Amino acid sequence: MKKILPFVFGGVMGFIISLYFSVYFIYSGRLFETILVVIITLIVSGFLHILLHELGHVLGGWLTGYQLSVFRMLYLTLYRGKSGWQTKVDKQSITRGILGQALMVPTKKNVPVIPYFLGGITVNILLGITLLAVARTLYQPLWNNILIVAGYVGIFFGGMNLMPIDPTDGYHLKEILRTPSYKEQLRQVLITYKQLMQGVPMHEIVTHIDLNDKIALSQSNQTSLMILKILNAIDQHEFNQAYALSQQLWSVFDQLFNGYKEEVYALHLLAFLLADNDSLEMIQNFKQHPYFEKVITSDKPEHATVQSLYAAEVDGNYSRAMTRLSIARERLDLIETKIEQAVEERLLIYLEYIYRR
Repeated sequence: MKKILPFVFGGVMGFIISLYFSVYFIYSGRLFETILVVIITLIVSGFLHILLHELGHVLGGWLTGYQLSVFRMLYLTLYRGKSGWQTKVDKQSITRGILGQALMVPTKKNVPVIPYFLGGITVNILLGITLLAVARTLYQPLWNNILIVAGYVGIFFGGMNLMPIDPTDGYHLKEILRTPSYKEQLRQVLITYKQLMQGVPMHEIVTHIDLNDKIALSQSNQTSLMILKILNAIDQHEFNQAYALSQQLWSVFDQLFNGYKEEVYALHLLAFLLADNDSLEMIQNFKQHPYFEKVITSDKPEHATVQSLYAAEVDGNYSRAMTRLSIARERLDLIETKIEQAVEERLLIYLEYIYRR
């Protein structure tokens, strides 16, 4: 049911807008001009509503004792580093489904969380309703159409984010109300992300991560924290521990948020290949999994590291292993945070060393 809710909501909104403009087309006879206005308005208002949604989070957080640490719009990321505000172009953010993001850190332990998560939704819906109300007072067709489209886009964005489906704001609000300990987990995630952006060493970050046993590991925040614990174990060359941790995520693979599945598969395979494990049965299981093609045989550059290790350890093809290693090194700057870049770089140095032995 949860999976079809966005499609149902989107379908209803699309039907309402289509019905309105179908009637308008019949009476105006200006089909091309109206379609052009609708397309342009959808693009421009969509961008503005994303921006205003994030600013709504900032306002809600600021009023209740939060400090902004990361603000992202499309490819551009602004973050508060140790030396002040810095910018970064993150080309992977959109592929992860992140069009905008405002991460704020609570300045005290018991600050309220609902205004922070509700701020963006409130701005979108109230602005959408206001635009529709103003449109009813206008008799100029061009501006009338623009305001109606922009208004429905705002309501659509607000409504989609209000749905209790991980990882929307509505999902976080539902969990906050249902599970008292979820608030502390959110605080931990926000602080962890700030530390990553500021360059705090991975082993220091991980010492403060306490996975909540009352919350499913498949929940997106829990998944993110577990991934960091796995990366830290790999960075410390505790490969068997990394594999044991990755097995926990693997056990809930089918319940994971889709945006994490490819990353978790690649990380689990990487940990398996690094650990003291030569199970042919497990290798066959990996090869038969639907994500094997996406991660290994597709030659996706973002998975060049695990492709390199697979070529060396399974195929015995050290020429390909070194080639994929070079590609992984060329992509270091595309990794989101400097700490994760450093972990990846140290892993590449280690792999190059064992290949040359």
